[in-house]
Amino acid sequence: MTAHPRSHRFALVFTGVLAAAICGCGGGTGTVEGKVTVDGKPAVGATVIFSGGENRSEMAVVRDDGTYQAPRVPVGPVKVALMPAMMLGMGRGPLAAKGGKSDMEKVPKSAQPSSPPPAIPKRYTDVRTSDLTLTVKGGRNEFNIEMSSP
Repeated sequence: MTAHPRSHRFALVFTGVLAAAICGCGGGTGTVEGKVTVDGKPAVGATVIFSGGENRSEMAVVRDDGTYQAPRVPVGPVKVALMPAMMLGMGRGPLAAKGGKSDMEKVPKSAQPSSPPPAIPKRYTDVRTSDLTLTVKGGRNEFNIEMSSP
């Protein structure tokens, strides 16, 4: 009894897809963590944005000590940009104008910066002008960002 050629083709394709799924090829995520500073001071409240292929991205907020952790960054080459806290609505928002709490008042006091954060240099606020890049691998990745004011 001989096997039909289509069944061989199906078996080969199925084996290839299964192998790719098992090894994590063709996608997946990694955790990226590190510290963000501007002129040696923590960039408190800034948001680190990782932009990968296929319009996949991940964000992480910088803590008081300058550290951040982004748990689901797409595996492969990513471009990195940073947004200052006030650009993402961390200041007074539309609710404050209507008598509600501002966005910052909703954040627990322990997560609010104790002093104004240093300004993020403009070139880092856009993935097209930022020269920050990283190749993310599955698992833990360390990526420290040290910026200088112009």
